[in-house]
Amino acid sequence: MMDREIIELEPGWTQCRQYIDKLIKFLEKESPCAFTSEEYMKFYTIVYNMCTQKNPYDFSSELYQRYRDSFTSYIEAKVAPVLLEKNGEAMLHELTTRWENHKLMVRLLSRIFKYLDRYYVSRYNLDFLNDVGLMCFRDIVYEEMKPTMKNAVLSLVLKEREGEQMDRQLVKTVLEIFVEIGLGNMSSYQDDFEKYLLEETSLYYKNKASEWIEEDSCPTYMIKAEKCLELEKDRVNQVQQIATELAGASSAAGEASGGAAA
Repeated sequence: MMDREIIELEPGWTQCRQYIDKLIKFLEKESPCAFTSEEYMKFYTIVYNMCTQKNPYDFSSELYQRYRDSFTSYIEAKVAPVLLEKNGEAMLHELTTRWENHKLMVRLLSRIFKYLDRYYVSRYNLDFLNDVGLMCFRDIVYEEMKPTMKNAVLSLVLKEREGEQMDRQLVKTVLEIFVEIGLGNMSSYQDDFEKYLLEETSLYYKNKASEWIEEDSCPTYMIKAEKCLELEKDRVNQVQQIATELAGASSAAGEASGGAAA
């Protein structure tokens, strides 16, 4: 059997970049498709060959780093600038779209580079490819925008308390980001959103109670308080149910990712 032709790092990565760039054009709606099944297999084969060549041509370490860099450069160039120029509900809509796109990019690229998970990542006890992709979004977008995200959601909750309609599906999707960005635990959701929701809720009803005491009779005050309590219990129960369901799904996904790579 003839020896396989050696793929040098830069020529091999140039081919990889062609497929990554095509995926990015798809995410940016500049192309109707990511890549065909044939292109997928060619991309996978290039990565596999570059990881299984004998030293000094085993480029697993370099590909692992460049896999990470592919997300970082895309987020910094295309995602973060668009998000940072928006505010309020418009920002939340853009954020949820970008988050879904990012998860698709992670899913596709982690499958193509999955040989790294099977051997290189396990051997050196590194982060799995799925987590690497999500951490890039966390470090560049989420850490910068979490106060803005939190304030925008709380603003929607306040509007609903005041009788306006709230886009609950939008809120659910944003809460999904708070949960999933924790990579299997609830710390981001609890520290970056939930505690502020509880503080804001306490302050809102403290102020309302002061207004009602001054304006209303005791029976009217009690009726208003009871009605608001029921509405708030319903609202809190829905938020907690969403967070619990998402936490369970995120944890299961994390276990599946690690199990598949093992």
